[in-house]
Amino acid sequence: MQTEVFSELFPLMSTATPQTLEWVLNVAIEHEYPSGRAVVMEDA
Repeated sequence: MQTEVFSELFPLMSTATPQTLEWVLNVAIEHEYPSGRAVVMEDA
């Protein structure tokens, strides 16, 4: 994912430096999930 796309998808990251965005993208692990599947759930 390119840094421009990442900062558009996540507005909070729009203020981050390009170097920070590169670092985040380098350490991130991408997974693909089926649509409608809960990825983050609250601990009950």
